[in-house]
Amino acid sequence: MMSNGGKYLSLLENVSDSVTIRSLEGRIIEANPAACQLLGYKHDELCVKNFMDLIAPECHDRLNSIRETLMRTGSVDYETFFIRKDGSKFQVEARSVLIQDQNVVMSISRDITKRKQMELALNEFEEKYRLIVETANEGIVVADDVQRINYVNQKTVDLLGYEADEIVGLNIMELVYKDDLLDYDKRVENRKRNIAERFEMRFIHKNGSVRWMIVSVTPLQDNGKFIGSFAMLTDITDMKLAEVALRDSEEKYRLVVESAAEAIFILDNNGIVVDVNNKLLEISNLERGDVVGQNFTVSLPKFGIDAEDAFEKFIGSIQGKKFIKNRFWTALVKGRQLNFISHASKLIRDGEIKGMSIILEDVTERLDIESRLRDSLKEKDVLLKEIHHRVKNNLQIISSLLNLQSVNIVNEHDKKIFLDSKSRIKSMAIVHEQLYQSEDLSRIDIENYIKKLADSLFNSYNVNTLIKFNLDVENVKFGVNTAIPLGLMINEFLTNSLKHAFPCIYKGQVSLTNFPPVLSKDATIMGDYCQINLNLSTDDGKYILMVNDNGVGLPRDLDYRNTSTLGFQLINSLVNQLDGVITLDRSRGSEFRIEFQGS
Repeated sequence: MMSNGGKYLSLLENVSDSVTIRSLEGRIIEANPAACQLLGYKHDELCVKNFMDLIAPECHDRLNSIRETLMRTGSVDYETFFIRKDGSKFQVEARSVLIQDQNVVMSISRDITKRKQMELALNEFEEKYRLIVETANEGIVVADDVQRINYVNQKTVDLLGYEADEIVGLNIMELVYKDDLLDYDKRVENRKRNIAERFEMRFIHKNGSVRWMIVSVTPLQDNGKFIGSFAMLTDITDMKLAEVALRDSEEKYRLVVESAAEAIFILDNNGIVVDVNNKLLEISNLERGDVVGQNFTVSLPKFGIDAEDAFEKFIGSIQGKKFIKNRFWTALVKGRQLNFISHASKLIRDGEIKGMSIILEDVTERLDIESRLRDSLKEKDVLLKEIHHRVKNNLQIISSLLNLQSVNIVNEHDKKIFLDSKSRIKSMAIVHEQLYQSEDLSRIDIENYIKKLADSLFNSYNVNTLIKFNLDVENVKFGVNTAIPLGLMINEFLTNSLKHAFPCIYKGQVSLTNFPPVLSKDATIMGDYCQINLNLSTDDGKYILMVNDNGVGLPRDLDYRNTSTLGFQLINSLVNQLDGVITLDRSRGSEFRIEFQGS
């Protein structure tokens, strides 16, 4: 049996895992050097031991169950605790195989104490930082003290193309590009000294491609003892490829620079011109040899530019005192004054400022166009104001003519028609007056407009001391196309209320928000009790105009949509013009509600 055990053992002399061969009764027949080293026994000492003597007492009961499985199936995998010669206990994962023709059992064991410690540390770590790990946009790798990978997150799987179970158990070095292994041992030593690092490193993707990563690695310790590393991987492959492409495209870059419509020149950190493009030479009427190799200030006086001031600002930018990215310049070029805006960028390499690139944009023509546009807009503003002023004056003349003509009218009905026409013209005149006086020639402050319109009507009917006008209008502005029909409509509503709402005394109060009781014919009407209410608000993109009074109300038999009176015909026409909808509520005097789209 010894010779048979030795035959098997000779095949396993160089195996790094512990291998023992024992009889069915448990007596150890043979053990390889790794087993002796792991358990702390000499070969002769170990080969007289019973396998159960090596197992921690608390594991004996379970080992009996394992032995039954072995005898039934021929092999079994399990974890247990071994006891060394010095009495120390350690955890192993083992596989036992029944060799039936020899009536022996071969067991292969591996010390997993460190791995279990790492798993415990990882579990604690995961509990604290699970959310960060699971949502991280960087790859995360946890390795033990010998750089064997114990954990990777999904991002690492995505970055390297392997499944997680293909990576776990590998040494990190197996994934690193060979040329980047030169400093690897030094970096491991730094981690053992509890030094965190950040560096670039190349990794091999499963498909064989090279992936550039920024590696941020932090040592993991347990009671001051190094037990592994926590690393975060940021993929910078695209950036590296872009750098290569940028270097490869230098010729294309040169073509772009030379064909640029703007003048471009490049300076070193002393202000010496390193390069210029053809556009700059064309504008300046200089030769390349006159500029390249010279300090950029040498040629500035030729163009009426203060060289000392320019150099002072350049040095300030290079030294980081005050970087002026964009600056306006005026230069005398070929006898003509040109305007430029310079766009400056620092040239930085390896963290140091190496110089500056400057693009000169000729804005002479643009500024000239802008100046002419401003002058043109001013002229148009003046013209529009004059037009509104003349229209207002013409409307007032018409209103005055109607007023003069009404003096000679004897029939009261006809006179009222003239006065109604006068108020309608007045409502339009106020629109043009507002526009003439406003900074904005296209929009009218509707609240101020309604106040002026109401004041004009109250003066016409001489009821200022008897009627209180309450206005509730949201802060809105309308263009002329809305303001004129809206003003005419409000004029008709207010005029109708003032003329017909309070027939017993012909006194009324105009209001927007309050609704006092409806007055009867026999009531004694005082100013604080007579009201016409007007409200203008917005609702879901629409405008709502509400006008009501607490007077006697419209006659029940009056159909305001189909009537011969000019006022209501005009109101209905104006509502249609504004694409609106009008409704009437008779429950409290007369309340009209108009919903419309404004502009």
